[in-house]
Amino acid sequence: ERAIELYEQALTVTPREATPIEWAEATMNLANAYRQRIRGERADNLERAIELYEQTLTVMTREAMPIVWATTTMNLANAYQQRIRGELADNLERAIGGYEQALTVRTREAMPIEWAEATMNLALAYSDRIHGEWADNLERAIELNEQALTVMTHEAIPSEWATTTMNLANAYQQRIRGELADNLERAIELYEQTLTVRTRDAMPIEWAEATNNLAIAYRQRIRGERADNLERAIELYEQALGIFTVESHPDGFRRVSRSLGNLHFGERNWEQALAAYADVLQAGETLFTAAYTEAGRRAELDEVAGLSANTAYSQLKLGQTGPALMTLEQGQARLLREALALDEGLLRSLPLPEQQPLRKVLARTRELEAEMRLPQDTPARRPNRELSDLLRETRATLQRRIADIRSAHPDLLPAALSLPQLLNCIPVDGALVVSLVTSQGGAVFVLSHGVQDVTEAHVLWLDGLTSAKVHELLIGDETRPGWLPSYSDWKQHGRGIWQEVTTYTRQIWDLLMGPLHMRLHALGLQEGASVVILPQGRLGLLPLHAAWRDVNGQSRTFLDDFTVSYAAGGFALAASQRRLSEPVRQGARLLAVINPTQDLPFTPAEGDAVAALFDAAQCHQLREAQATRAALDKALSDQSYLHFSCHGYYNWDDVMQSGLLLAGGGRLTLSDILTNVNLSATRLVTLSACETGITDFQKTPDEYIGLPTGFLQAGAPGVVATLWAVNDLSSMLLMEHFYSLHLRENLAPAVALRQAQLWLRNLTAKELSQRFNREMQLADDRPRMAFAAAQEYFTQHAERAPQDHPFAHSYHWAGFVAYGV
Repeated sequence: ERAIELYEQALTVTPREATPIEWAEATMNLANAYRQRIRGERADNLERAIELYEQTLTVMTREAMPIVWATTTMNLANAYQQRIRGELADNLERAIGGYEQALTVRTREAMPIEWAEATMNLALAYSDRIHGEWADNLERAIELNEQALTVMTHEAIPSEWATTTMNLANAYQQRIRGELADNLERAIELYEQTLTVRTRDAMPIEWAEATNNLAIAYRQRIRGERADNLERAIELYEQALGIFTVESHPDGFRRVSRSLGNLHFGERNWEQALAAYADVLQAGETLFTAAYTEAGRRAELDEVAGLSANTAYSQLKLGQTGPALMTLEQGQARLLREALALDEGLLRSLPLPEQQPLRKVLARTRELEAEMRLPQDTPARRPNRELSDLLRETRATLQRRIADIRSAHPDLLPAALSLPQLLNCIPVDGALVVSLVTSQGGAVFVLSHGVQDVTEAHVLWLDGLTSAKVHELLIGDETRPGWLPSYSDWKQHGRGIWQEVTTYTRQIWDLLMGPLHMRLHALGLQEGASVVILPQGRLGLLPLHAAWRDVNGQSRTFLDDFTVSYAAGGFALAASQRRLSEPVRQGARLLAVINPTQDLPFTPAEGDAVAALFDAAQCHQLREAQATRAALDKALSDQSYLHFSCHGYYNWDDVMQSGLLLAGGGRLTLSDILTNVNLSATRLVTLSACETGITDFQKTPDEYIGLPTGFLQAGAPGVVATLWAVNDLSSMLLMEHFYSLHLRENLAPAVALRQAQLWLRNLTAKELSQRFNREMQLADDRPRMAFAAAQEYFTQHAERAPQDHPFAHSYHWAGFVAYGV
């Protein structure tokens, strides 16, 4: 901190215009200090370092100052390699490119020490590289480290030798080629060599890092006695924790404690695992509280992803059933829970003198977060450093105000649910299902209405439901691709995931939904009873309700027997239920966004059918070219129902840019929803568009970041969305029937959606032919061609097989899911 202060002081008297070389030198040193900085948010420090290095390189060019240019270029590459923001794969490619540029000046002949340093860093980037074949990257890393060690010898430069030796050990530990046992023995040998220089007395932090890595290698070791290897690993982890304390090095403490917890968890030492995980969660909470930018907070949550499931599983094995359920609840959707704790309904419950100051600082926080999400070249967007400083100050003020209010009014602005409050969320006619998946197996809490206490009788153990099995379902293995790669292949090349989807959904039945189905029947739930599922992490990407089994030669799905809705945690479910009771949401005002891109031929009919169920004076449609972003923003407020019949998309690189396409090239993104949309009067948001229900599964799967939680955070009690790219025609039919059941028969959205899905699935070719014959008489010129094609197709189909069910395949109906209530 003192170095940063002094460099910044120096820059006030060495302006670039007057003394460019001195200015560049001070700027580079300031960048180095920010890259090493401990205080502040790590992501911000690295962004500031990158900014300063790039400024330096505008003066210290290769032509004018090649040696200093090479040093700065390598430092910039170091910062990109460590960078938290942006795409990891892209950052690593930038780092590799920077190291390779530096090596054009830092040659072995001219600058052997500097060449070895750059070569070592390049090796480290290859070890982490995402692009290319991982096996090839690791071989390249080993080769580069070994090259660097020909110069960085133990005798000449012991500290750098130790660093390179440890990096080489890391590469061998991860190596794919060669014999695994040999690779691990080589890694252990190299780590132990490293520790001859990285001693606890001379280099305590570096010693602790190497000791932790050696522990990991012993944990994985194949040779020797397994019990001895594990004892050695535990001993080494505990030694490292003598340096990495939660007070002095919370990040290192968290990493080592997590590794220690995972070792005990893998060995089913539940008490020891639970103790280690408690330490991890304590450190994680400290680091999360200290983070102030959106990216930084998400990064901290990513570091503890999956830990609540492991902790809860350990608690269950120790008979701590109620605490296990609450551990799961507290580990799910932390960011959403924070937002829902400050929604409009709860703010209105505060004493008037306390409302306005809190609203003001909350609005300021959201404005700054929204500005930081903008591309850096956006006009009038302030630099990251300035925004980060403002966010840090504003979030600190927000936290103080919330703490003061909770201290003065303990019943207001709740931070979490109590167990009785969670049990109160169970639907009257049904059950609440809370799942957890770990490397050792899975379990679900099955809680029917009226439960007052949670016991072991409410736990359904699912030993086959492991994280590896869920990964196999979603991603695949060496024998076949999983759900997501198959879906991506279908989108890009039209190849057939939908022929195999029944295989995936049958696996889901065997793993999870079949045993759950048996338990629900044993509890006496009737057909159509409401089952609210809180899926853990990646399970939320799968159509659990479409899981099926064979009954008398016919497939029968979970949805045939029960009404299914989903929620991102108990707190979100409770917020949805509370919002429904607010009088402001009881109206019937519709805003429908219909076919903004004018290329979805059946959406106008869908819009007409939905609008016909509302009073004309209470119905506002934005159709085709009218559906601009400006028009939408103007019309959004005070609507009971929002219906989007348009193109949607999930952005796999940046979930915050997922959204809905509007007219004139406009978009409504998740970032926009979180920033600009207020749905404090809304009853339901329906997203009759593609991929609107997909959530982030790569970085923070426990957070459910996606459009559904975006609209819930904006104030809606319920959202209907889609898990994949849906069909325009079948979506039109489904939506018409869904709204009719919901509004005319007063069925809850999840109940209406289930009945509409079963209806669509059972429609016959004959019924569809008759339907489109009627439609042809009513259609105007624009959709006539589409309806004529549908009429001809279904008429021919009906002539061949009138009782066929053209929309029976789960592709047409199972993609729609209900969130909240």
